[in-house]
Amino acid sequence: VEILDDSIEGIVYSIVSPELLDQKILLSKELKVEIVRNLNEKGVFQIKGAVARVSEILNISEPSVYRYIKMVETKA
Repeated sequence: VEILDDSIEGIVYSIVSPELLDQKILLSKELKVEIVRNLNEKGVFQIKGAVARVSEILNISEPSVYRYIKMVETKA
């Protein structure tokens, strides 16, 4: 599980600079949706526990991540 957790984090950090993910910086909804779109295209959300880990990294709720996934899949 730790290996997958590290790889999820690595993928997130390959898409977004770590400075942007600083807990003190509020990301715009558009940026969060774009991050989720990129992660979804890479198949990250097929990994068990990915939504929870991504929500922690982006400092948003799990329901928000699911909502963003639905948004990007609807627009695709």
